Amino acid sequence: MLDTPHSSHHSKSIPSLLLEVAMIVVGVFLGLAAEQWREGRHEHDLALASLRNFRAEIITNQTQLTRVRSYHEALARNLQSFTEEKAPHTFRRFLVDVKFQGMRTVTLERTAWDLALATQALSYMKPDMAYAISRLYTRQQTFQTIENGFMQSAFTPTVFADTSNAVGLTIAMMAYMGDVHIQEPSLLKAYDIMLPKLDSALDDRAPARIAPAAAAVSGVDSAVH
Repeated sequence: MLDTPHSSHHSKSIPSLLLEVAMIVVGVFLGLAAEQWREGRHEHDLALASLRNFRAEIITNQTQLTRVRSYHEALARNLQSFTEEKAPHTFRRFLVDVKFQGMRTVTLERTAWDLALATQALSYMKPDMAYAISRLYTRQQTFQTIENGFMQSAFTPTVFADTSNAVGLTIAMMAYMGDVHIQEPSLLKAYDIMLPKLDSALDDRAPARIAPAAAAVSGVDSAVH
């Protein structure tokens, strides 16, 4: 029996239809795969940029704390000596004997932390790295809270109302310096521990420390997904 034009048309259209469906399915699959790759690439680069920001910010904070350590140590010793003196504890003598040049508090940078929260970059890092960074910034915030609380309560007009008596301020400063001598060395030690971790994550062994993301991909696989 000879095929009619009608049956011939149907015998050719079915394979063509199947081929078109297969091509559509493959196209959709490739599109989804490409989109997933782009998202993964974006997350990877975002985590890498955040690690760089954390490293730079921690170095800045480390430098600030290091600069004031010797002054704070000397200030604590001078405060102790001042309280032990028999002469009148006037503010004039306080300024001279204590060699007071301000409290030299440190405002620790936290822009990298705020940006990482805003961009959810921490979620693209491995949990142990994100935890270590979060813990460090929590310790910074604790120290900053102690600083702010002291500065707001210690240096008020009433403290200087009686210029003949600096004992109250001296005692408050000594108590505060006790916290400073715990917090500052603790933070500096934490920075010393964190920086090598960040360097390792960034594969920071090349001369160009801040390399483009594409050039440092192989060195951050241990820190980012």
